[in-house]
Amino acid sequence: MIENTNYATMAATWGDYSRRLFPQEQTVTDGQAFILEYADWQLSVRHRRPATIEAYVTVLGDWLDWLFPQSLWAATVAQAEGFVTRPRSRRAHGNVGAPGTQRRDVAILRSTYQFAWERGYTPYHLMRGLHAPQVHNKDPKPIPDEHWLPLWQNPRLGPSDLAALGLGYVCGLRRQEIYGCTVSMMTPTEIVEFRRKGGKTQTLPWATMLNVLTQRLPHVLPDPMRFPAALAELVQGQRGTDPLLRWLCIEESSFNKKMHKWCAEVGIPRYSPHQLRHSCATNLVRAGVPVPLVSQLMGHSNPQTTYRYVRAGGRELTEWLEAR
Repeated sequence: MIENTNYATMAATWGDYSRRLFPQEQTVTDGQAFILEYADWQLSVRHRRPATIEAYVTVLGDWLDWLFPQSLWAATVAQAEGFVTRPRSRRAHGNVGAPGTQRRDVAILRSTYQFAWERGYTPYHLMRGLHAPQVHNKDPKPIPDEHWLPLWQNPRLGPSDLAALGLGYVCGLRRQEIYGCTVSMMTPTEIVEFRRKGGKTQTLPWATMLNVLTQRLPHVLPDPMRFPAALAELVQGQRGTDPLLRWLCIEESSFNKKMHKWCAEVGIPRYSPHQLRHSCATNLVRAGVPVPLVSQLMGHSNPQTTYRYVRAGGRELTEWLEAR
């Protein structure tokens, strides 16, 4: 256990992680010190990526806030269940987190208390009886072509709007990955060394991916040059360290708000930015790109994730026969 450690010492060691737990200078509590000890073990022994450690520390910091003033070692499964199913401020109308988010929180809590039990901080595994909800929405939900076309052809969209849509629909980037794109990452043919979910970096051939769509599925992008033209306009005159999409840097969730606005303008149902990514993977499969290659382009750590996009249905089979 780390005891009598002041904020300055912890900040020098952990930087942003300690600032998440200790927003002001203060004496570190036993619970906070244990979380940093657990994070250090994940980083140095389990070799977790920094982005994963940050997610762990953020959830555990929220868990401490939820328990306050109660000790970390007096928590019950019932309290943990309340924490996992709590209303989330960033969810629409303050709803509970999605099943996948709840499963992540459960996994972090169980792993943390497993660590505590094995090292003698608790007499038994306090969270052994904590279970995650079943995830039912595993199938991808791409935007139907008949809804995508009016969205893409909306005359009110500016260069930054078109670039955001293209980075999701053509390149398959997640909202967080688009958020991290800078001007220096954009070349006339590639997105260079951008950070994927989990911390890995990747170079993506966006121009080639655009060519695949225009040649094999021309009906989904009737005016394909809108995307590269938008990127060129955004990059021109900006410094390499500047964010590509300035409005997205104000608040990451602003992409969702803009998507809802764009959908309302053209009279289609609401879609989320992540459904642009679903559409990208689905279109690559429809275009005949081999699934292992689609998996690499999408940054899927498990190829089984990509196979969910394979659908041998009427339209897909017809397109495959026509392409031959």
